[in-house]
Amino acid sequence: MRHSPRAGFAPARPSVLSVVDQLAAAEPSSSLPVIVSAAARALGVDRLCVHLLSKSDPPILRRVAAVGLPESLLAANEELPVGRGGGPVGLAAESGSVVVEEDVRHHPARMPSTRLGLPPEVLSCWAVPIVGRNGLLGVVSGYGATTGPPRADLVELVFLYAGYVAAAIERGRLRDQATGPGDRARSGMPRVLLVEDDRNLVDLVRSNLVVRGYDVTVSNDGSEVLWRVETERPDLVLVDLMLCGSDGFELCRRIRERSAVGIIVASPRRGEHDKVQALNLGADDYMTKPFGVEELMARITATLRRTRPTPVPVAEPTVTIGDVVVDLDARAVTRAGEMIHLTPTEFSLLRELVLHRGKLLSHATLLRRIWGPGYETETEYIRVYVRRLRSKLTSPERPSLITTEPRAGYRLMAE
Repeated sequence: MRHSPRAGFAPARPSVLSVVDQLAAAEPSSSLPVIVSAAARALGVDRLCVHLLSKSDPPILRRVAAVGLPESLLAANEELPVGRGGGPVGLAAESGSVVVEEDVRHHPARMPSTRLGLPPEVLSCWAVPIVGRNGLLGVVSGYGATTGPPRADLVELVFLYAGYVAAAIERGRLRDQATGPGDRARSGMPRVLLVEDDRNLVDLVRSNLVVRGYDVTVSNDGSEVLWRVETERPDLVLVDLMLCGSDGFELCRRIRERSAVGIIVASPRRGEHDKVQALNLGADDYMTKPFGVEELMARITATLRRTRPTPVPVAEPTVTIGDVVVDLDARAVTRAGEMIHLTPTEFSLLRELVLHRGKLLSHATLLRRIWGPGYETETEYIRVYVRRLRSKLTSPERPSLITTEPRAGYRLMAE
């Protein structure tokens, strides 16, 4: 079912639109994901997505922001072609009009649900074009858990919302207007999500990262961090453990549950217990406040070296030890045929042990090779991560693949 864009009608809920409008014009650093999240809450939509039209040839619709989409839908919708192959989003871009699928199960040709990664709970979909002064800019799409058309006022409200997005893009108020994940990956610009409520520290860290070529986004509290991780897909998250109104440990745990992104925790707490707890919950590094810029940059560089590794050819790319198979090139691990999820730091540690299987590697050697120079005395790091590896690789039927040599180091069994 198609709807043509209409102009000149009065907004059904001005208060909703004013919220979106204020966010869109808030400040030059406003990011599209922030606005999309606010719009989803204001419109009462559980799953909202925005694609922007790339300048490539042929043009591609790149997802730049999303709220509430499951991982399968995020992955399948990262890049879509204009036209029928892009489902409702592609059709809306091609036609310049709204496309509504009231029941995706009955339209396999126009809505190839399997290929587009639609989960069973998604039963309907609508897509609204974002049109600027010079033509199509992108598409706003929503996914429903019931069949039938969207709410009577929803499409009209989204038309207005799309207009606000278009105006904000054309005024240069949104960072994300021209870059999608593919563009950023090709440019090599790492993205850092800074979670900090101290404005002075935010200004210091952001300015020093930006001048060194980093793309920095800021979250002042923990409430929006998880969807930022999902939608903006940063390369690294720098988290203040003492956020006002948030439990930094719990936030760290929830980030790690959803993503393999690098995590550095910053905290004034200097006790070993806090450091070990943060590492156990998935942090890659722990930094005590106050810290200097050079220390910060060194830790970020070390973490990104693990999370964005440069491929290094190895003589034996696939290694089998018992029922565990490690593919060093694909950075994949299986146990008894089942995929095992490892964080980048866990895999870096396993890779070092695999490349030297049967040999004793000291604490200092592993710390220097995995975390970098200057970490040789941080023995709690290696203890925590060896324990994490053991829990994932060891089955009840057989002993641990990693043995401990007291006061010396660790050894991975040879066969």
